[in-house]
Amino acid sequence: MRSKAEEGREVLRNRARQAREQASDWVDRGRDVLNQQKEQFRSAYEAGRQAYHETTAAEGGGSKNL
Repeated sequence: MRSKAEEGREVLRNRARQAREQASDWVDRGRDVLNQQKEQFRSAYEAGRQAYHETTAAEGGGSKNL
C-alpha cells in the first residue's frame, strides 16, 4: 500500500514538472514572438520616418525632427 502511494506521488511530481516546463516553453515562445513583432514595428516606423524625411527634404520643405 505504501509503495503505491509513493508511486502515485512520484507520478504527480513528474506531471507537475512537465507542466512547469511546458508553461515555461510557452512563455519563452510568446516572448520571442512579441520581440519579433516589436522589431518589425520599429523597422517599419524607421522606414516611414526616413521616407518622410527624404520626401520633405527633396521638396525643399526643410526637415523637421520627428
